[in-house]
Amino acid sequence: MRLLRLRLMSVCIAMAWLIAASRAQGQVTVYETGFESTEAPPFVNGNLAGQNGWISTDDPPTTGRGLVQSTFAHTGARAALLDASVTLNSDWYWKPINYPVSVAVNPIVQVTWNMYLDGTSPNKSFQWGIDAYDDSSPTPKRVTAVVVNSTGQLQIWDGSVYFTTATTVTRNAWHTFKLNIDYAVGVRRTALYLDGVLIITGRAFTPGTTDVLADVDLYNVDGGGSDKAYYDNLKIVAMPDSDGDRVPNPEDNCPNTAPGDPVDAFGCSTADTDNDGVLNDQDLCPNTPTCAPINGVGCPSDSDGDGVFNGCDNCPNIQNPTQSDTDGDGMGDACDPCPLTRPGDVNGDGVLDGRDVVRFTSLLFAANPTAAEICGGDFDLDNGIDTDDSPGFSQAIVQGP
Repeated sequence: MRLLRLRLMSVCIAMAWLIAASRAQGQVTVYETGFESTEAPPFVNGNLAGQNGWISTDDPPTTGRGLVQSTFAHTGARAALLDASVTLNSDWYWKPINYPVSVAVNPIVQVTWNMYLDGTSPNKSFQWGIDAYDDSSPTPKRVTAVVVNSTGQLQIWDGSVYFTTATTVTRNAWHTFKLNIDYAVGVRRTALYLDGVLIITGRAFTPGTTDVLADVDLYNVDGGGSDKAYYDNLKIVAMPDSDGDRVPNPEDNCPNTAPGDPVDAFGCSTADTDNDGVLNDQDLCPNTPTCAPINGVGCPSDSDGDGVFNGCDNCPNIQNPTQSDTDGDGMGDACDPCPLTRPGDVNGDGVLDGRDVVRFTSLLFAANPTAAEICGGDFDLDNGIDTDDSPGFSQAIVQGP
């Protein structure tokens, strides 16, 4: 039994690995760093600018303003520290990557990072975050940016201004940020996640930006602040998006969502086109008519196999593919014992009126109504006419003529 369990576990692990590998197929790691001594070239404690190709707008760099340090990190031994208490107003640090985005193959460039905002200083910086630029000439253009402002509100660049989300980022805690930058033709929008939760989507690029991601910067505008921020595990990956829903394939639980469908954070449709209670991506029969009851995957049954779904079929147990109903009583001709007689038309003249009332009343006391009269007046289907048929007959007359 133990050996069987081990084998099953091995099979499950292998399957999970294959699924993960399949989902990750085609993605490209553009840049990745944890600011560690094990990287090539290795990082050492000291000014970040000048290490591993990193550059700063503070040139030459102010000692202590932007550091690689091993006192505090999210994972591993080191993280980058930007310290606003060291005199300067605004700076950012970047490593040129100049990545030409393959819009047709890997349109989503995903940037992830960990950030810790120290909350001990009473003077909070105007902005902390990341900033992304293209290679426009003569002046590079901002593609997008994600920042936390002095009150802790999470903001994202929206083409020309910062858009303030409804999310507040707590200080004195590590947070995981994820930014999807979608370069797809006709899209050029971003989506932002915080600690695995989708915060906002559909924010615009700056107009006129190129398809080259020149750099992603560690960014600070202190505005008189004296606080500090730690950055760790910066990663930039280009990913495919087969269904164009702005969720990259490796993270898309529903990689074949129909074009235009709204999706959740996992790339699955939140639309229900046929209003049957089963969302499109889980609906194996996405165009079920509203009259058809469905099973758990959105599909109806057809008991008699005539091509008309149960709930919509006027003869659900007898084939009646044309759905013919000559007398218009809702029961198809194939299963209607009286296909030519409307319920209530006991005198057989094709009209429901007072003459049928007179005839029905007399039939209540008649021993042997004809077959045609039974077709018009037998509402409880007991092959006779009696007082039990009166409610049905009355309703038919009211609804007539």
